[in-house]
Amino acid sequence: MNSIIKKSFLVSCLLFFQVVLLGQNITMKLENITVKEAMEVLKNKYSYSFVFEIRDVDVKKIISLSLDNAPIEEAIQQIIQGQDLSYNIRENNIVLKKIIPSATAKEQATLIKIKGVVLDHSGDPIIGSTVKEKNTSRGTITDASGNFALEVSSNGILVISYIGFITQEIQIKNQREFRITLQEDIQTLKEVIVVGYGVQRKENLTGAVASLEGKTIENRSVSNVAQALQGTIGNLNISPNASNLAGDWDSSGGAPGAAQHINIR
Repeated sequence: MNSIIKKSFLVSCLLFFQVVLLGQNITMKLENITVKEAMEVLKNKYSYSFVFEIRDVDVKKIISLSLDNAPIEEAIQQIIQGQDLSYNIRENNIVLKKIIPSATAKEQATLIKIKGVVLDHSGDPIIGSTVKEKNTSRGTITDASGNFALEVSSNGILVISYIGFITQEIQIKNQREFRITLQEDIQTLKEVIVVGYGVQRKENLTGAVASLEGKTIENRSVSNVAQALQGTIGNLNISPNASNLAGDWDSSGGAPGAAQHINIR
């Protein structure tokens, strides 16, 4: 019985001294030490241990402590000052956690309605140019007058593009109306081919396309364009018409000025 009483008394004394030790204020003055060193001093002298993810805390950061009978909370704040950390005291353990912002600046941006017009260097509207907010799915194309309307972030970036023109980026900065002029991209124009049913980029074209420069035919003595093209491009056959308007055989089809028959294979 006496043995049990003695053991209970010793346990009670140990718990009492632990509570007193952990409840006491902190007094220490340290200069130009690392966060890790400050944590070790607090552990060795006052029995407080820090618990944290190593990637969350810069333990090599140089700090100074000036504590005179200060509560443990003040000591912690001086140790983690300048780092985005929160803390929670659990008995003799100090748990540190990285503070995660509730929302980024981009997420907090206000959506606004904007409008504008996209023009070329001559002031003519560019029809079908793409206007979108960078790194988002918000976008539109210009109408027949080059106009557009769009809802975007007030601090976002507008990206305006059209084939044959240099892509332009504009900071929105809460601006509501835009007048945008695109400059021709000479290098890109060289890589564009105009076909009978639209415009295609050279690298996307799968069919056979032949090109002819104007200087090839500019010095030819001919009476019409068809004669100028004769013999210049492979798979382009030009010959006199085989019949007249009445559908009869025209024996004078090779006469100067006669109509030409063009066949592309």
